[in-house]
Amino acid sequence: MYAAIVTYTPDPTLSETDIAARFEASTPMFTSMPGRARKYFCFDAEQREGTSLYIWESLEEAKACFDSPQFLAGFRNAFGCEPRIKYLDVRHVVDNI
Repeated sequence: MYAAIVTYTPDPTLSETDIAARFEASTPMFTSMPGRARKYFCFDAEQREGTSLYIWESLEEAKACFDSPQFLAGFRNAFGCEPRIKYLDVRHVVDNI
């Protein structure tokens, strides 16, 4: 299992309401991605920084998503910036849900 952490600083003209609307609008795209187990949309209003946490079944599936021109173009269009992507090998999980 792999985690991908995507951080970004959205275009300053986007309000928090605009950003939340983009989260909602993109949800259907993420429900059908092969190999994606979970996705969390996060936003730090004070720092104006977005972070999305994805859990993937494999590193190859994660990279297939994030390295695609379609993902990058859609991200730039939605948030007006470039994403920063970090991949991590998940070694242990504690789930209290």
